[in-house]
Order: sequence, then C-alpha cells, then structure tokens
Amino acid sequence: MTTLAKILTTIGAVGVFLIIFALILYAFSEDKNSKVPAVIGGILVLGLIAGIRAIWKRTKEDNDEQKLDKT
Repeated sequence: MTTLAKILTTIGAVGVFLIIFALILYAFSEDKNSKVPAVIGGILVLGLIAGIRAIWKRTKEDNDEQKLDKT
C-alpha cells in the first residue's frame, strides 16, 4: 500500500469516527447525567487507534508485486 493510500485511508477512518461519535453524542444529549457516551467514546477511540496502527503496520514483505509460484 502506498503512502498516499495510507494517508487517505487514515483520513477516512478519522472522518468515520467523528461522524459516529457525533451521532452518539446527539443520541444521548437529552440525558445530561449519562456516562454512556464517555464509555462508548472510549471504545471508539481504542478502535480508531487499533485501525490506524493496522493501516500503518509494515511487514518485511510490504510490496504490491508478489511473485506467484506457477509450477
């Protein structure tokens, strides 16, 4: 995966996170004493961090041109 593709995928992941988090906050905005948005938000942040780490993870064989064994 090229660096440009990784950057665009990371921007997309952050955008999706912001949209989902905003919808959760809007859904729980009527109940001011609820701790549910904080717990769900924390889970979403951990998921975002794991997703970004997976996007940027490099392997030793991180190339798009893999040679196929045609025997």
